[in-house]
Amino acid sequence: CNQACSSASSTDIHVDDYASAQKSIAITASRLTDEQMVRRIKEKNDYY
Repeated sequence: CNQACSSASSTDIHVDDYASAQKSIAITASRLTDEQMVRRIKEKNDYY
């Protein structure tokens, strides 16, 4: 059982790491798009 149990637990850890990495990437991406939107709105306001 040792090999199977250890591989299962390491897989769980890997999945958790992957999920948290994806979450942080998504947060960073949404922040970037928010900044870009704000910048575009400001540019439009300056333009008009």
